Amino acid sequence: ILLISVERFANERFRSQLSRMPVSLLAVDEAHCISAWGHNFRPEYLKLPMHREEFGIRQVLLLTATATPRVLSDMCGQFGVDEAAAFRTGSYRKNLFLQVTPAGQRQRRELLAARMAEAPRTPTVVYVTLQKTAEAVAGFLADRGIRAEPYHAGLGNDRRREIQDRFMAGDLHAVAATIAFGMGVDKADIGRIIHYDLPKSLENYSQEIGRAGRDGRPALCEVLAGTRGLRTLENFVYGDTPEIRGILEVLEEVKNAQGEMYEVRMTRLSQKTDIRLLALKTLFAYLEMKGILRSLHSHFSEYRFKYLATPGEILEKFEGERKTFLRKVFDHTQTLRTWSVPDFGPFSAQNGPIPDENGPIPARNGPSVDRVVRALEYLDEKGWIELSATGTVHGFSVLERGFETGSLARDLHGLFLEKERAEIGRIAQVLAFLESAECLSRVLARRFGEELPGPCGHCSACLSGPARLAPSEPPPPVSDRSIKDWISGLRDFLNRDPSPVCAARFLCGIPSPSLARAKDLAGFGAMERHPFPEVARRAGILAGRAPEPGRLGEE
Repeated sequence: ILLISVERFANERFRSQLSRMPVSLLAVDEAHCISAWGHNFRPEYLKLPMHREEFGIRQVLLLTATATPRVLSDMCGQFGVDEAAAFRTGSYRKNLFLQVTPAGQRQRRELLAARMAEAPRTPTVVYVTLQKTAEAVAGFLADRGIRAEPYHAGLGNDRRREIQDRFMAGDLHAVAATIAFGMGVDKADIGRIIHYDLPKSLENYSQEIGRAGRDGRPALCEVLAGTRGLRTLENFVYGDTPEIRGILEVLEEVKNAQGEMYEVRMTRLSQKTDIRLLALKTLFAYLEMKGILRSLHSHFSEYRFKYLATPGEILEKFEGERKTFLRKVFDHTQTLRTWSVPDFGPFSAQNGPIPDENGPIPARNGPSVDRVVRALEYLDEKGWIELSATGTVHGFSVLERGFETGSLARDLHGLFLEKERAEIGRIAQVLAFLESAECLSRVLARRFGEELPGPCGHCSACLSGPARLAPSEPPPPVSDRSIKDWISGLRDFLNRDPSPVCAARFLCGIPSPSLARAKDLAGFGAMERHPFPEVARRAGILAGRAPEPGRLGEE
């Protein structure tokens, strides 16, 4: 059994090795990620059917807990699976008590405190949208004697691991978390899932409440429901969509690539085009699906290491040609204060296949460079050095250069806009669900193709009727003068005129590659409670620029 991440298929050596192995079954976890109609679309999943064909894998098993009938149909279609072969276990669990509690902005904290006070030691996850809200909610609970910590992507890996381990061990009673928390968490006695902010989709909601009550005991799944967080959810969806200008830049770079191979650092291209990394990877997946590119490999461009044993001690462990080769590596390594940096120059010009017991392995910059990397990885595995690799480079074969960049950019932009509309629609579905007069358990089960025989009898809709979400306060008015001043500061920061979309991201507090260091500028997030399309149009009018065609409702 070989467990890998989907990203592993981008590695050419891995694919070369896999081609020599008879693979009898491809099992895909979180298989809903393959569908653009799914709630958690991941571009790497789009290529899995191609990889299945590439390696001649006859059997495939697709696993997910959150596939709607439409997503299920898409999954089956892309993998050539008969829908009659789908096996549904059902999503309804009778020990989960679904509760919708209308709550205005000022009420949420006190309602949360009262709920936690009912059973302070019950393991609880409080889901929020923003990192700053996670920090604030965790601090609020801690001030009331609840052992609570925040969890979000802005924390370091070690800090997140520590918080998760403490929660799993029972040292923490509550975690205030963004959706970064939950994957891989299998704590049986979680007794409460509280959505302090609105869930971004019914699929997310189902996944998140599914972490409660795995011990079979009754568990509360409560949404403190109001519409204040609605604007934030919608604005982040709009902010994720790349501008057509950035898509054109990517296409021009691909079209003008020298030779048959195109190598790219995604982080660099993300900064250059102001396209967020996930959207950029999605764009490259679309180009592969259209037959313009084919993924060849990924590799690191920068290597450094620390000696944990002396070079002499390491060399004594080898004999003959291997020892000679390693000595050459060490001779062409520059040791700084702590780290040592190998010089690949003397190796990159050498030719000939890399010896391997199963046959030659293709290399990227010259076989001996690849051999140096393999040697360093081996020394790291043995504990003789500590290896650090950074700067991932993705290599693609350019299959088609005859495309017209303008029309292709519009087609690709249309795919992103379609995805944007679907995400906005999912938020509307959440609101309709929370205010449903029908049994909540029944509505949620139906979402995933399951029909319950009758009402559950214990959700808030069954017990007390439909909820009416607390309306949000209108956003504070913002003067044209203030917007002009903020955009002027952003223009000075960027050294260029920001587009209406870029300005809207800035004013709504939505990070993008070009705005990564702009969070301390005056005006960042000043209009986070205003609708993104409205902010973009207003910024464009004040700057004398209109949103790009097809964007934000403008045809």
